[in-house]
Amino acid sequence: MKDTVAKYRTKRLSDPRIKEGGIKAIFALAATFSAIAAAAIFVFLLATGIPSIAETGFFRFVFGKTWNPAIGEYGIAAAIVGSVYSTVGALLVGGTLGFFCAVYISRYCPKKLKQAFLQLVNLLAGIPSVIYGFFGILIMQPVLGNLSDNGSGAGLLCVSLILGIMIMPTIVSMSVSALDAVPQSIYEGARALGDTRSQAVFGAVVPAAKSGITASFILGIGRAAGETMAVAMICGGAKIIPEGLFQSYSTMTSLIVTGLGELAPGDKTYGAMVGTACILFLFVAIINLTVQAFTGEKKDKPAKKARAEKKTRGTKLLSGKISALRHARPKETVIIKTAGCYISAAISLFALGAIVLFILIKGLPHLSKEGLFSTTGSYSGAQTILPSIISTLMILFLSLLIAVPTGLGGAIFLSEYAKRGNFITKIIKSCIEILAGIPSIVYGLFGNAFFVHVCGLGTSILSGSLTIVLMVIPVILRSSEEAIKAVPDGYMEGSLALGAGKARTIFRTVLPSALPGVLTAIILATGRIIGESAPLMLTSGNGGMGALPDGYTSKGTSLAVLLYWFNKEYAYVDEAWATAAILLMVVLALNLISTISVKLLQKKLRGAV
Repeated sequence: MKDTVAKYRTKRLSDPRIKEGGIKAIFALAATFSAIAAAAIFVFLLATGIPSIAETGFFRFVFGKTWNPAIGEYGIAAAIVGSVYSTVGALLVGGTLGFFCAVYISRYCPKKLKQAFLQLVNLLAGIPSVIYGFFGILIMQPVLGNLSDNGSGAGLLCVSLILGIMIMPTIVSMSVSALDAVPQSIYEGARALGDTRSQAVFGAVVPAAKSGITASFILGIGRAAGETMAVAMICGGAKIIPEGLFQSYSTMTSLIVTGLGELAPGDKTYGAMVGTACILFLFVAIINLTVQAFTGEKKDKPAKKARAEKKTRGTKLLSGKISALRHARPKETVIIKTAGCYISAAISLFALGAIVLFILIKGLPHLSKEGLFSTTGSYSGAQTILPSIISTLMILFLSLLIAVPTGLGGAIFLSEYAKRGNFITKIIKSCIEILAGIPSIVYGLFGNAFFVHVCGLGTSILSGSLTIVLMVIPVILRSSEEAIKAVPDGYMEGSLALGAGKARTIFRTVLPSALPGVLTAIILATGRIIGESAPLMLTSGNGGMGALPDGYTSKGTSLAVLLYWFNKEYAYVDEAWATAAILLMVVLALNLISTISVKLLQKKLRGAV
């Protein structure tokens, strides 16, 4: 009897259907994790922030102009206005530069230089925000101070310029994709009707790509509204509504990061900070849902239907709009727009070169063997950055160890198993988009409350790593999903036709073909982990200053956080330049490795085919 039962169990466990079901369940759990994380953060914000807002009074909290914890006044109207001003200013700078730069890359840049130019612009997106803030304080503010009446360069103009450069790569990348997706027939039809090259580009191609360009602007707004460290470093910090371009002020993110200090959950001021994060979270969530409204519907439609609708739109545009627009476009306006493309491209390259060169020229001379690798020295003496290097590597290792399999598993489920248009699938995708758009300081608040206090992990490298995991899973998941979707359907169908199971086909055929995109996703996540600072300030602490971490339960300061603290301590400017140079070199190296690795893998795969 026992032998019969054992044989039955062995046969049951070896059943391919059971294995397939188990693997599918694991992938589904990985995809659901993002939805659970988004729900947990949302519940945390509601449970902690809403009572604090209610205690102060909603209208008094949102519309009050006084923020003074000493007397129990918590009004964030000035911070809200400051956030709106910063976002609008960033959009004017980054939106204008990004749009014209995207048009140049898509329609005017030589084909041989197009990918290189796009890669250089995208490099701006990989630079840690704390480096932008550091560059703003030491380079931009002194220059702008010469233009102000009070001699200070801090304020709205500096924030708008820095934030504009930061959001420009996002706008460029999405806008180039939208412009490249416009059927060539639309451009050729405009030229056939007598338009010049520039008239056809701005009168026919750009209007046809307006939904994608609009989505890029909305995403840029979300990026600007949620930026924390760079804004906190250069806005000045005064809790008033700015009345000029050079007046110190605060935003919602800077108010949170500069006001937390040693506060713990349960403190009234801490609750007010989380209440501010609630308003910020709601704002960014609305922005992300708006982006989905512009882009999500097209992605979910079958390919044939999407192509048919695109062709119909192109026909309508050719038959009705082109000739009318052609006569309504003065040549002078078109010439100005064309000049704007070349000028924006030049400014983009200049901005990248200025940031990279200034940091390296100033930082490299201050790098030394003692400063990098000495185990002696303390924050009050000769500061060494070795503890921060070790802390950063420890956070990087544990974060990737958890985030890569989780994000990749979720990507496999959504691309290969989830039913398109299914209600649950839509919820999971919406949660992933929301999770990807949550400002980093909100992650820090959640990690501080949940991992540090609720889980009892304390301020430690482990708490910081787990918080970072929540941040990078959406990055890996979304990028990997796109890479898997790009694999030709014939690969999957051929493998299945030869008798292989779905799971075996995914691991042996689909994933190797999608490896270049997956590797890119991992490298992007690595860059973000190394560059993050706001969440780690609230979860991993600054115990790495002068003390080597003895494990994941000890405190530790990452390189990005160390740069922020060096900047606050004016006696360590040289060390700050050196730390910024190391961070920048790591980002440059990651981008170079990503580009070379992807090209080699693609070449190898083409050779195998």
